[in-house]
Amino acid sequence: MAELADAVQRSPVTLFQQFRQRVAEPATLNRLLGGLVVLRARQLRDSGLEWKTVSTRLGIHRSTLNRKSKTWPGCTLSDLERISPDQLLAAFATEHVGPLLEGRTP
Repeated sequence: MAELADAVQRSPVTLFQQFRQRVAEPATLNRLLGGLVVLRARQLRDSGLEWKTVSTRLGIHRSTLNRKSKTWPGCTLSDLERISPDQLLAAFATEHVGPLLEGRTP
């Protein structure tokens, strides 16, 4: 979260407050972190790890990882592999980071 806050030049608290204000559906820290978990899981999977090993590394059950993937970006782990990393990151930025930047003033 700190790296994301640095990237958009906001404190983590401010970042989350803006996130909650800007997202159309109710925003929760769990939803934001779930998206970050999916991004990290995909990165680990791309490094050659099996999904079971990925979930173990992340400290969550595979079924939880699959549920998070179904929540965002809305697909199973098998389908997640078919989305390019660039597309996945762009979708995360659009859905989670973009709304924060729209209201940003220089």
